Formats: sequence, structure tokens, C-alpha cells
Amino acid sequence: MRVAVVSCVFPPEPVVSSRTSFDVAREMSARGHQVTVVAPFPSRPAGRLRKGFHRRLFTREQAAAGFSVIRCFSFLSPRSLLVSRLAENMSFGITSALALAFTPRPDVIYANTWPIFAGAMTAFVASLRRVPLVISVQDLYPESLTSQRRPLTGAIARPLLALDRWIVRRASAVVAISERFAEHYRRTRSVDPSRIHVVANWLSADGTDENAEAAQACRHRHSVPSETFLLVYAGNVGASAAVDSVIEAIGATEGVHLLIAGEGAALDQCRQLAADVAPDRIHFESPWTDTMGVLHAADVVVLPTSGQQSTTSVPSKLISYLLAARPVLAVAENNSDIAVTIHNSGSGMTVSPHNLRTLTDGIEEMIRLADEERRRMGQAGRAWALAHATTEVCLPRLVDIIEGLGR
Repeated sequence: MRVAVVSCVFPPEPVVSSRTSFDVAREMSARGHQVTVVAPFPSRPAGRLRKGFHRRLFTREQAAAGFSVIRCFSFLSPRSLLVSRLAENMSFGITSALALAFTPRPDVIYANTWPIFAGAMTAFVASLRRVPLVISVQDLYPESLTSQRRPLTGAIARPLLALDRWIVRRASAVVAISERFAEHYRRTRSVDPSRIHVVANWLSADGTDENAEAAQACRHRHSVPSETFLLVYAGNVGASAAVDSVIEAIGATEGVHLLIAGEGAALDQCRQLAADVAPDRIHFESPWTDTMGVLHAADVVVLPTSGQQSTTSVPSKLISYLLAARPVLAVAENNSDIAVTIHNSGSGMTVSPHNLRTLTDGIEEMIRLADEERRRMGQAGRAWALAHATTEVCLPRLVDIIEGLGR
């Protein structure tokens, strides 16, 4: 069976969706299928072309896991601006559609691509070539854009919603990362319930066991004593990540240190804000390579969001936080998947995104908890992640859906 995987991010990009697309391609190849991945040249997390790559219109490479990769030209987006994100989305949509149109006809297409515009172009080619299409829904668009209150998004929300409805109605299967997302699509896109499936994102549990030496080495790098309370944010430092809210909360909290690990379009702004607010207590690790060493150095990990953002997306960093067995302090709406996951797993606490004071209060409440209670939260989160969000649990379910449609 020929399988095409269209992915807007792909290794070596350190993004969870990159890894899940790789896992799908690897597993389908291991099952004996002929797999072709269509992906852009890697630019995440900094929005710049990664070293060792040279952009062309198309290039082809062979992965050691047995599948081929067609790299397609797209514009880069070093800053989180609506215009540059749109250019990146549409340019990859065009080149990925051309790649799909002029390769041997696949038996099934799995699309984990940029929403709406790139997704529409993939859906158009799939419809034209009469190929079953499996679409992965990672975020709710255009709802996510309107929640960020970007300029002009309100005016174009209705046509974007209509386009997204057209896309998913032409898909043979829609895979949502949560039951709440699935229900939202059934209600707002009128997707046939038999065609929508729930498969959470995942990470491998390998290498996530406690490593006290790596944790201590991380603290030593940043001159944070072992007895000092350390809050860690680890992930993309983008405009929508609301890392600035955590920096401001640290400024209003005595004695707490914050480590921000990652890269992104808002990194320089966050460095400047940190220098103004609490330069001796806010640290940065960029690039960020030792994922678990950084997370294990934390007393508490923090997951900020702004406004209604938490109701339209589920940051994949939550999985790594839970696997690291550290209590989570999230800024999220009570009805969001973030809050539901934290409450159901017993892995931490959530505070409202509408008032900076609630985050400061949340940090102080976490400090007041006994060490044993924080350990209990961390272990509860890890147990939940091992049961619901690992490669071993989630990957076979998704591959079975794709494989079933291609037969």
C-alpha cells in the first residue's frame, strides 16, 4: 500500500507534531507499506532554516527508517505575525499539493498540516485523485485565531470556518486530539460521528525516568541552589505562549527563580522583560537540549495561556511535563482540555488566565504545599501520561485508522 504523510513540521524540528508524524511514517513503513512524507524544510523553533539544509523548490531524501521524504519550499516565519504565518501556511500548501499531485497515486493520505489553507489544498488534491484522506486536528481554527485577538481575524472568521467545514466533510476520517475537540467538530462542522476519532498526541516514555544528576547539573548551570524554589517553563517561546505573564508574576513573588528553556519568536522580548523585572532570578536556556534534565530540575512546571486560548488548543508540552513527574501549574480556563487533564490526573492546579494576580497566588500556593504533596501530584501526572499519552498507547490506534482506510 502507498501512504502519503503530509506534515507541516518534521524532524529534526523539536516539536511534538513533528515526532508524531515521524512515528506514523516509521510504523507504516515497518508494517510493509511504501511511505512518502511531504514536509517543508525545517525551521522550528526559531523560524530560521536549520543548519545543513538548503531550500529548493523540492528535494528528496531517504530516511533510515525506510521511508522517503519530499522537502517542499515554503516561506519562513521568524516572527509570530499573521502575514508571515499566512505566507508560510499558503506556500507550503501550494508546494505540498504539487508534490502530492505529481507523485504516484497513494492509497491513503494522512495530513498533519497547517490548518485551513494548507489543509484545503491537501483536501483538494485528495478529492481530485480520489484518495481517502485522514486529517489530524491539532487546534481549533479559526477559533484559535480569534481567541488571540489578532488584527482582522474576527472579520474573516466566518469564511474560514466555512472553508474548514468543507475540508473536514471531504475527509474520510478526522482525528481529534481530545474528546472535547471531537464534540466541537461534530457540533460546528457537522462531521458524521462515524468519521471522527479521538487519538491524543503522544511522546515516548523512554528516557523520562528521574535523573537527579542531570537535574542538579541544570541548576548548577544557572547558579540556582538546590534549596531554592525553581519554576520551569519549557517549550516554544512564541507570541501566543504567554511566557511574559510568568515573568511578570515572578517579579511579584519573593525568592522564587524561573528558568525559561526553549526558543521562539518572543525570546528576545522575554529576555528584555526579565532584565527589567528580576534579572537575578530569571534564567534562560536556549538552545534547549536536555529536556528531562531541565524538567527534573523544577519544583513546579508552569504552563501559561492567555484569554480563551486554552479552549482552542492543547499545548503538547503538557505531555512532557506530566512524564517528568513534576506538578503542573497551568493558566487555563476551567472547561479547557488542559484543566480537565490536570484535574482528572491530580497532577497540579489551574488558575484563571484573566488576572495576573491569580498566577502569583498559584505560585505562592504551590510553594506552601508540602514536598510530599508536590511529589504526589508529579507521580499522579506521570501515571496518567503513561496510561493515555505515550507512543505505545496512541500510535497503534492512529496507524490502524490510516491503514484501514487505505485498504
